[in-house]
Amino acid sequence: MPAPVSRLTPIRRADPGYLDQMLAGATAAPRTMITRAPTAAELDALATITATKLRRLASSRVSADHLAAYASALEANRGEAEINTPLRASHFIAQLAHECGRFARMTESFAYKPERAALIFPSKFATANDAAELLAKDKTGEAFAEHIYGNRKSLGNTQAGDGYKYRGRGFIQLTGRANYKAMSDRIAIKGVDLIVEPDRAAEPDIAARIAAAFWKMRDINAAADRDAVVAVTRIVNGGSHGLEERRHLLQVARTVFYPRT
Repeated sequence: MPAPVSRLTPIRRADPGYLDQMLAGATAAPRTMITRAPTAAELDALATITATKLRRLASSRVSADHLAAYASALEANRGEAEINTPLRASHFIAQLAHECGRFARMTESFAYKPERAALIFPSKFATANDAAELLAKDKTGEAFAEHIYGNRKSLGNTQAGDGYKYRGRGFIQLTGRANYKAMSDRIAIKGVDLIVEPDRAAEPDIAARIAAAFWKMRDINAAADRDAVVAVTRIVNGGSHGLEERRHLLQVARTVFYPRT
């Protein structure tokens, strides 16, 4: 007599999400990671300057409209200075942010406290009291500017009033008659003469052209490529004034121009 046939257990219909639960518990097979150097086009894309990126380094006093104008102008002109890698862009924007008060001061202000004036211009003020005397009687900043910039052949300031007329303007804070003349000739915009109209150096497009031209003339990318913030600062500033803030701004810029991994 043949053995009785046992009943097969029927296949159970999977509950909703049953397969998902099984797959979630499965161990994924290791994937081979493929790494390669980014292309020049990819690096250039990362170096793009936008208002969102500038906001991270900008003063809260800078309006959205102004920031948008600054970003547009800098983006349009960065190619002239070959700002085409995240590292170059980080150094470029960090230095500009420091020079123009985090984009809040496109024209140099002389509203200094005596102690700071003496610190920044030690060759012009022996003590803070000396600076305080001048600041107390100078409400416009003209006398102060003439005291620190006037009659300086290195800046080309040879005429009375040149110190104030050709004070710092723009992203890079262009200063001095000779520098205004040199930049006016270099950027060569029809109808723009910065010796006659120095205030135009603070306009976003012109300020961006000047910043890019300055960066290229001084070959600052070479120092930026070495990530040498001290060397970059010395070229931009002529010394190491504000180095700690420049370092801080550079670190912020890195988080802006380098994607998170």
